[in-house]
Amino acid sequence: MAPRNKRRILVGTDFSPSAEIAVRRGGAVAQECDGVLEIIHVLSRGDTPVYRVTGWAENRRAVEAEAMRKLRGLASRARARFGISVHPELVRGSPQREIAAYAASIGASLVVVGPNGEHAVRDMLIGSTAQPLQRALRVPLLIARNRLVRAYRRVLVTTDFSRASAEAART
Repeated sequence: MAPRNKRRILVGTDFSPSAEIAVRRGGAVAQECDGVLEIIHVLSRGDTPVYRVTGWAENRRAVEAEAMRKLRGLASRARARFGISVHPELVRGSPQREIAAYAASIGASLVVVGPNGEHAVRDMLIGSTAQPLQRALRVPLLIARNRLVRAYRRVLVTTDFSRASAEAART
């Protein structure tokens, strides 16, 4: 684990092309602020075999091993590309809950996700994981839709004039 004083940028991945964009965007932000990149993948119930099926334990281990192999590959590529510390994390549960809980546990400064999901119309606007995740998080959320062209120069902050909005603007 990296020192607590470094900014931690958390990227949620489902290994899709849009999640790859999120990893690149998160890596660029971590590099810019001399931070640490954390990459999390959440295995949900639908990702692993049901325990009543013969051979379920073996299948579950195989699914977990494959997900960890992919995570380590993403981490290795990000480390090489950005020259930063990168930590992969594999957890089980609901993606929204687990990403929010992990962000809180590591003191993430920012969470980055891609806009993909299973509901095409809604996902075009905000994404199926991103929408409930934004409500669960206590830190800023960046939805990376496009490939990184250059570093951010300006940030647009919207507000509803609440204390939470003021706190988000300070981060």
